[in-house]
Amino acid sequence: MPSGICSSIKDVGGGLLSSRIDGLTDKFPQVLRSIILKADVLRHGVCRTSTLEEVGRWALPQCHFIFEWDREKHEKGDAEASRILLPEWFQFSDGTTTCIMIDSRSPYTVEKVDGKYVLCTDGKPVEELYFQPIPKWYSKKASDGTPLPVHASQEGADSLCSVIFHHCQYFNNGDQCKFCNFNPTVALTTEIGREFRVGKNPELVAEAYSEGFRERGFHHVRLSAGSLLDRGKEAETYSRFIMAIKEAIGKRRDTLYGEIVSQAFDSKDASEIYDSGIEGVCWNLEQWDPEKFRILCPGKAKAVGRDRWLQLLIGALDYWGAGKVTTSFVLGPEMVPPHGFKTLGEAYKSWMEGFEWLITHDIIPRFNQWSPDVGSLYQEKPVPPTEYYLKVGEGWHELMKKYGMYPQPTQVCYKCIHKSIWIDFYHLC
Repeated sequence: MPSGICSSIKDVGGGLLSSRIDGLTDKFPQVLRSIILKADVLRHGVCRTSTLEEVGRWALPQCHFIFEWDREKHEKGDAEASRILLPEWFQFSDGTTTCIMIDSRSPYTVEKVDGKYVLCTDGKPVEELYFQPIPKWYSKKASDGTPLPVHASQEGADSLCSVIFHHCQYFNNGDQCKFCNFNPTVALTTEIGREFRVGKNPELVAEAYSEGFRERGFHHVRLSAGSLLDRGKEAETYSRFIMAIKEAIGKRRDTLYGEIVSQAFDSKDASEIYDSGIEGVCWNLEQWDPEKFRILCPGKAKAVGRDRWLQLLIGALDYWGAGKVTTSFVLGPEMVPPHGFKTLGEAYKSWMEGFEWLITHDIIPRFNQWSPDVGSLYQEKPVPPTEYYLKVGEGWHELMKKYGMYPQPTQVCYKCIHKSIWIDFYHLC
């Protein structure tokens, strides 16, 4: 466990299972309990408590570096200039890292039991939790006087990330992905008093990375941004930031261990990004089914198109090679009526077909659990049950094993990814 995190607690560490977790472990006996807990917490969110607020005063905070994950708006006084006064994530004893999404309807709470922090459900202790204290560099300022976390933030327990421009042009004409609150995150964050930069400066971002790496040797770097209609300009921007970060942390001729998370790029632009020195790419298709992609991701469908996206992913293998090219999906919106799948079984079959196609073409598929985030078009839509995510995750895991796509990738690890369970299935190998 990371330094500074509280020690284990024997009476709670074994877990007192609620009927909810009992039922899930019975249905998925081959899935680790920590994965089941994580999937259910991501499905339901976490209810705000005074204990959670207390932890938010000293633990690694929310920064809204990419999305406002919570299902309801923050309260006045929830933010300072550099951070939201609530923790970003917690960990279980095996390192499984779980995003905290505030939802007052959730059965999950964070409480203190005998001086230790514990996840509770339906009022019963389930598992001890661990939080990372705020790093010292979070209190430092960049050369222009702004707080360093405005320019880059820690994601999970082992990744340093930055959104280099926080505006997606697909929102301009209402063509944004229906489940996305990327652009609204800016207003949701600034209105409670947390400083925000829509467009970032590569030198200031590099200063934040330099301080972060100096205090703690992160193993992974992630860069993301909003989609531009001019994808060539977007690619050139990524390249500039990659090179600035490399110089700042002393990797002027080496490849950064990490990835960019973006839309797909044509060969010329992919070549420019590759030459700048990043280990891998994650070009997020979001939805596999052609019709669901067209309806849920109209901007991506119009600007690039599904078939072209898949061709570009295959083309990226010429630069990064097998295992370094990935694409991520958002599981859940494909079930929303009237355009969604009629049954969970139908949706599961579609995902397995898509995952198998990608894996057999040397592309690693990923998936995030959909959260009906405040500010998105789908913020009031119903979310599928936890069983759905666990079944898809288990199927993904079996396909990855079948086609020899393990061991774990080096671009990210299970300590980095706090919003999805796909990475945690690597624990089973």
